[in-house]
Amino acid sequence: MGILAADNNLWLTLGLIAAGALVLAWFLHWIRREERAGTEPLLSTTVFRTRTSNLGLVTQNAQWLLLMGTSFTVATYLQVVRGYDAIQTGVIFTAATLGILASSLAAERPAKRLPQRT
Repeated sequence: MGILAADNNLWLTLGLIAAGALVLAWFLHWIRREERAGTEPLLSTTVFRTRTSNLGLVTQNAQWLLLMGTSFTVATYLQVVRGYDAIQTGVIFTAATLGILASSLAAERPAKRLPQRT
Protein backbone atom coordinates (compact mmCIF):
# COMPACT_ATOMS: atom_id res chain seq x y z
CA MET A 1 0.00 0.00 0.00
CA GLY A 2 2.08 2.92 1.20
CA ILE A 3 1.69 6.60 0.58
CA LEU A 4 0.62 6.26 -3.09
CA ALA A 5 -2.53 4.39 -2.03
CA ALA A 6 -3.48 7.01 0.54
CA ASP A 7 -5.72 8.92 -1.87
CA ASN A 8 -7.83 5.79 -2.43
CA ASN A 9 -8.16 4.89 1.24
CA LEU A 10 -9.51 7.49 3.66
CA TRP A 11 -8.56 5.47 6.75
CA LEU A 12 -4.98 5.08 5.55
CA THR A 13 -4.77 8.83 4.95
CA LEU A 14 -6.15 9.63 8.40
CA GLY A 15 -3.86 7.05 9.97
CA LEU A 16 -0.78 8.54 8.31
CA ILE A 17 -1.75 12.06 9.39
CA ALA A 18 -2.44 10.91 12.96
CA ALA A 19 0.85 8.99 13.12
CA GLY A 20 2.75 12.05 11.91
CA ALA A 21 1.02 14.29 14.46
CA LEU A 22 1.80 11.83 17.27
CA VAL A 23 5.47 11.61 16.31
CA LEU A 24 5.71 15.41 16.15
CA ALA A 25 3.98 15.82 19.54
CA TRP A 26 6.27 13.22 21.11
CA PHE A 27 9.35 14.94 19.64
CA LEU A 28 8.32 18.37 20.99
CA HIS A 29 7.54 16.87 24.40
CA TRP A 30 10.95 15.17 24.47
CA ILE A 31 12.72 18.43 23.55
CA ARG A 32 10.88 20.41 26.24
CA ARG A 33 11.80 17.73 28.79
CA GLU A 34 15.48 17.97 27.76
CA GLU A 35 15.42 21.77 28.11
CA ARG A 36 13.81 21.60 31.56
CA ALA A 37 16.41 19.07 32.69
CA GLY A 38 19.16 21.53 31.75
CA THR A 39 20.73 19.38 29.05
CA GLU A 40 21.33 20.62 25.54
CA PRO A 41 18.45 19.42 23.35
CA LEU A 42 18.71 18.43 19.72
CA LEU A 43 16.67 21.51 18.79
CA SER A 44 16.19 24.48 21.09
CA THR A 45 12.66 25.87 21.22
CA THR A 46 14.08 29.38 21.73
CA VAL A 47 14.61 29.44 17.95
CA PHE A 48 10.85 29.86 17.52
CA ARG A 49 10.65 32.99 19.67
CA THR A 50 11.96 35.44 17.03
CA ARG A 51 9.82 36.58 14.12
CA THR A 52 12.72 36.67 11.65
CA SER A 53 13.68 33.10 12.46
CA ASN A 54 10.08 31.93 12.08
CA LEU A 55 9.76 33.66 8.71
CA GLY A 56 12.99 32.07 7.51
CA LEU A 57 11.89 28.64 8.70
CA VAL A 58 8.50 28.95 6.99
CA THR A 59 10.13 30.13 3.75
CA GLN A 60 12.72 27.36 3.80
CA ASN A 61 10.08 24.75 4.60
CA ALA A 62 7.84 25.95 1.76
CA GLN A 63 10.78 25.81 -0.65
CA TRP A 64 11.72 22.31 0.48
CA LEU A 65 8.13 21.04 0.25
CA LEU A 66 7.78 22.49 -3.25
CA LEU A 67 11.04 20.93 -4.42
CA MET A 68 10.37 17.52 -2.89
CA GLY A 69 6.72 17.51 -3.91
CA THR A 70 7.63 18.33 -7.49
CA SER A 71 10.32 15.66 -7.56
CA PHE A 72 7.95 13.05 -6.14
CA THR A 73 5.19 14.00 -8.58
CA VAL A 74 7.45 14.03 -11.64
CA ALA A 75 9.05 10.69 -10.67
CA THR A 76 5.61 9.14 -10.25
CA TYR A 77 4.46 10.62 -13.57
CA LEU A 78 7.50 9.29 -15.41
CA GLN A 79 7.02 5.79 -14.03
CA VAL A 80 3.22 5.48 -14.16
CA VAL A 81 2.26 7.51 -17.23
CA ARG A 82 5.38 7.40 -19.38
CA GLY A 83 6.29 3.82 -18.42
CA TYR A 84 9.92 4.48 -17.45
CA ASP A 85 11.58 2.17 -14.96
CA ALA A 86 13.37 3.36 -11.82
CA ILE A 87 16.79 3.54 -13.51
CA GLN A 88 15.52 5.68 -16.40
CA THR A 89 13.75 7.99 -13.97
CA GLY A 90 16.92 8.32 -11.91
CA VAL A 91 18.97 9.16 -15.00
CA ILE A 92 16.47 11.89 -15.91
CA PHE A 93 16.83 13.38 -12.41
CA THR A 94 20.64 13.31 -12.59
CA ALA A 95 20.78 16.64 -14.47
CA ALA A 96 18.61 18.35 -11.84
CA THR A 97 20.69 16.86 -9.04
CA LEU A 98 23.93 18.06 -10.63
CA GLY A 99 22.42 21.52 -11.12
CA ILE A 100 21.41 21.74 -7.46
CA LEU A 101 24.88 20.55 -6.41
CA ALA A 102 26.66 23.08 -8.65
CA SER A 103 24.49 25.99 -7.52
CA SER A 104 24.89 25.11 -3.84
CA LEU A 105 28.68 24.96 -4.23
CA ALA A 106 28.69 28.27 -6.13
CA ALA A 107 26.49 29.96 -3.52
CA GLU A 108 29.32 30.06 -0.99
CA ARG A 109 31.13 32.96 -2.68
CA PRO A 110 28.21 35.43 -2.80
CA ALA A 111 27.09 34.35 0.67
CA LYS A 112 30.46 35.40 2.08
CA ARG A 113 30.58 38.62 0.04
CA LEU A 114 27.05 39.92 0.60
CA PRO A 115 26.01 41.10 4.07
CA GLN A 116 23.28 39.24 5.91
CA ARG A 117 20.27 41.28 6.95
CA THR A 118 18.62 40.41 10.23
